[in-house]
Amino acid sequence: MKGCLAALLCLCCLFAVPASAQTVRVGTESTYPPYEFRDASGALVGFDIDLVKLLADRLDWKIRWVEMPFDALIPALEEGEIDLIAACLSCTPERAARVAFSDPYEITPSTFVVGDGFFPTGPASLKGKVVAVQPGTAEDRYIRDLGTPLRAPYDRLDEAFAALAAGTVDAVFVDDPVARSYIKNWKDPNTFRRAFSLKLVGAEKALAVKKSAGDFIDDINRVLLLLREDGSLAELERRWKR
Repeated sequence: MKGCLAALLCLCCLFAVPASAQTVRVGTESTYPPYEFRDASGALVGFDIDLVKLLADRLDWKIRWVEMPFDALIPALEEGEIDLIAACLSCTPERAARVAFSDPYEITPSTFVVGDGFFPTGPASLKGKVVAVQPGTAEDRYIRDLGTPLRAPYDRLDEAFAALAAGTVDAVFVDDPVARSYIKNWKDPNTFRRAFSLKLVGAEKALAVKKSAGDFIDDINRVLLLLREDGSLAELERRWKR
């Protein structure tokens, strides 16, 4: 009888179903090239997208992307609707009180983009002008605190740049790599110009998880370090920001 049971156990082991990978719901907003955007085929691509895929390969994740407006990402994380934010998230003190940040993977300045007829040289030049921002971003907070420009919120950055091209707004304020991407890839690359840049509080970019997910963020940081050491992060920089 014992022999039969042993044989049965061995047979079960041979045909056992492998443990399924952990499903990680990743929140993002897809009008922020080169970090996260839709290509011509409609596929979700970009620096952050590839970064999460590298993490998934190392940590045995199954990714489920969840798109939403940028300013909805942190509330969704707090409510348990997503597990991770990958959206070029600036590490501001206000956000650090609500989420657990990974180690930063880059530092970027923020840039004012303009069209013809207006070229600001500093914050004082923005008085009375209409500046488009994405709600909830570090750039949005800066314009709110500055007070003198008129703030024009756009959930989608492609719509903000369309408004700039149409003359509805005077400038768009975004992360510098995003500014460069929109300028380069607009229908007419001479439509927009970079005016001036600022290094804002929270210029460091990172992934974010719930405050209570200590082990989760430790795993992410461990792999981020490996990706930096083996050149994978540098390769992402070359691929998406050349």
